[in-house]
Amino acid sequence: MRDLFEAWGLPGEFWERMSPCWECELAPSCPTDAQMLDAAMVAAPLLAPPSLAEDVFAAMGLDALEFVQRPEWDHFPRPHIAMVGGWGGPGSHVASETNLVLVESFKEVLQSVQLINLQMFLRDGKDGPQLPRLPDLLKWFAHLASLPHL
Repeated sequence: MRDLFEAWGLPGEFWERMSPCWECELAPSCPTDAQMLDAAMVAAPLLAPPSLAEDVFAAMGLDALEFVQRPEWDHFPRPHIAMVGGWGGPGSHVASETNLVLVESFKEVLQSVQLINLQMFLRDGKDGPQLPRLPDLLKWFAHLASLPHL
């Protein structure tokens, strides 16, 4: 992954402290039903056509960063831990205050002078961010399930 980020010209702060053991696979674009089905049948990652995400785009609008900062869900009911760029890299301490920061809103994450990463896996209930679950609006799974399986 480091090699890929470096080849794409991303600044070193995105990848220098990343473990060289981390691997990634670029998913192919599958614009046709046949290509999507072929990839799905072998459990390969794929990029579905944008039309299958049109409800997400409609809900989100033209600017995703503006969307997450809307007043109705920008502020979190309670602070959340965000990881500073490089967290988990070789030699970093898992629970060091140097690598973790408390944030209270999406705006705080996006406007931070540090590169920080906010994980959204703990978002259920009254304590989690109230951001709508946009993946629920994706049509790709229902579309894929509707295709004739050969």
